This record gives sequence, structure tokens and C-alpha cells, in this order.
Amino acid sequence: MLILKDTMRQAYEAAGYEITESQLDERYEQMMSEWEELALTKLSELTNKVVAQTGRSLVDAMTRDQLLRLSNQIAADEIRKLWLDPLTQEAIEAELKEHEENPPSLQVLNSPDLWMTQWHYLSSDSATWDLACELWPDAPTRWLSLASALMQVYEHQYKLYPGYKYSKLLPEFEAKIEHAMTLQKPPGTAA
Repeated sequence: MLILKDTMRQAYEAAGYEITESQLDERYEQMMSEWEELALTKLSELTNKVVAQTGRSLVDAMTRDQLLRLSNQIAADEIRKLWLDPLTQEAIEAELKEHEENPPSLQVLNSPDLWMTQWHYLSSDSATWDLACELWPDAPTRWLSLASALMQVYEHQYKLYPGYKYSKLLPEFEAKIEHAMTLQKPPGTAA
């Protein structure tokens, strides 16, 4: 059987179910019993098909071994569809719901630090981008993206950020951006 008990546990947990060890044991045993029954049925069907095609009353040992492996795989696939696929679908739906209710951009805006590594989730075509370009016209794109992201976070969190070239907030703000520049870039982004 290709489905392990730990795989079943993970599927229940990912779908948001709390399951005791005894419940898991009971469900796993039921699933294994269904798998064994289905594998035997498939083996019988496959054997009968080969016998009908070859005209022999028995199959040789090598063919029986191949049919046994094939019937086990077919049964495992069907059991996976019956037992695990619905749990996987529930987990995906729960994750999508969480993503809709708390999208990555909102997570970044609400965090004091996520903007440093996940700035790419925030909008780059905003007023903060224009302000960053105005304040630091010679800065590289990534630096401007980080500056824009930090401004968006500050704005969302009702904090003050530099709004003109001679603001007293510039040194501290620039230091935070310089620190963020030392961190790993998100995959697939330009420098």
C-alpha cells in the first residue's frame, strides 16, 4: 500500500481536522481494508482478462507478479481518490479562504518587518513609488521598491515617513532601507 498512516494524518491536519491517534488508527485500518479488498478484486479482473486474451487457464508467475503490482497500484490510486483527495481539496479551499481573508499584501502591511523581504507583494505603482523616485532619483530600482514598501507600511500603520528631501525622518528611514538591502532578494525579482 502506497499510502502511509502519517500521510493520512497530515491530510487531516492540513484540512483543519483534529484527529486522535485512535481515530486515525481506526480510519487507517478501514482504508487499508478497503484497499486490500479492492486490490484483490482488481487482481481477479486483470487475471481474468489475461486468461481470456491468451486462452490459457492460468497465468505464469511473472505475469501474476506484474498483475499483482498493477492491481495494487490501481487500488491505491482509487483509495487515494476516495480518502485523501477530499481532504486535500478541503485543505486547498481553507488555504484559499485564508489567502482571501488575509492576503500577503495585508500581512506585509500589518507587520513591522515583512516589507524587508516580501516588499514584492505591495503595489509598486502608487504615490509612494513616485515619492521614493522624487526623494532618491539616483537610487537603484530595488532600493526604490523597498522605500516605497516601507512608506506603504508606515502609511498603513499611521506612522510618519519622509515626505520631502530635507525631512528629519530621512536618516532613520534610509538606514532601515539599507538594512533591508542586505537581506536576501525574493526569487524572480530584479536587483
